[in-house]
Amino acid sequence: MLKKVTHAAACSSSFGAAAEDLEALAESKVTVKRIERWSERVGEERVEQSCQQAEAYQAAPLPERRKSPTGQVPQVACVMMDGGRIQVRDRHAKEQSASGYWKESLVGCCLSMVSEEHAEDPCPTIPKTFVADGAASNWGVHKKHFSHYTPVLDFTHAVCYVYAAALAGRSSTNGWGDYIVWAQWLWEGAVDKLIAAVEARSKKLGQPPDGDETSPAAIVARTHGYLKNQRSRMKYDQYRRLGLPNTSSHVESTIKQLNRRVKGTEKFWSRGAEPMLQLAADHLSETNALARFWKQRPTRLKHYRCYQTAV
Repeated sequence: MLKKVTHAAACSSSFGAAAEDLEALAESKVTVKRIERWSERVGEERVEQSCQQAEAYQAAPLPERRKSPTGQVPQVACVMMDGGRIQVRDRHAKEQSASGYWKESLVGCCLSMVSEEHAEDPCPTIPKTFVADGAASNWGVHKKHFSHYTPVLDFTHAVCYVYAAALAGRSSTNGWGDYIVWAQWLWEGAVDKLIAAVEARSKKLGQPPDGDETSPAAIVARTHGYLKNQRSRMKYDQYRRLGLPNTSSHVESTIKQLNRRVKGTEKFWSRGAEPMLQLAADHLSETNALARFWKQRPTRLKHYRCYQTAV
């Protein structure tokens, strides 16, 4: 029963919806609060298990860390990252945080990819790739854990910035020509030419005043800064020759599935957010982590009764 409750809590949009699913599909009436408590407990066990695995990895010698945890090594190992949004509120806090309730939840996808067969090996060295948008939090993870992976800025995000800079303060007819040329340079990996062109337009529009984020000058200046900061991660011509992915579409889709469970203007998490994110991610994963967890769980349980202190 615990397994069914945990599954419903992680896959439904809310604990209330999970209670309705259990009653309709499992013919079991379980209160919303009990579903919340049971799923939080199991989620905490999975979080603890994941932390232990991470600690064991960090304690291993460097050569051991570079080995594949499975016998079958993927042809291409790719890590994609993106940030979701979740509302966290401390019920005991007297005042709301200045930054509000919305916090970022970092989500990563680990993928194995296979390319078409060739008569000769087009890439004798197995490439490892880290793909993400330009958020600093993503590249902080890359620097700390995946610095030996080829960094790739998500092309879709980059071309959106280029589009915004080309059409800022202009009609589609007047700005479309620049956009076509700039997007082609981006696709070709001609980053220096692209940055120079955007910088020239930024100088023509002038420096935006402090606090201005919406004027054409501010949009173009922001794009110029974005492209300069991401210069080393936009070698798209090289990435295509190596057969590397150049968009983070997989993790973008994953974020939407996770957000269905944890994100909403009506959803506030005072506790249990991390356990629920863990369970939701487990259900989306193709590694069968939950199946192994349930199989091994009886051997990890502590055999003692829990008593409440009488008041």
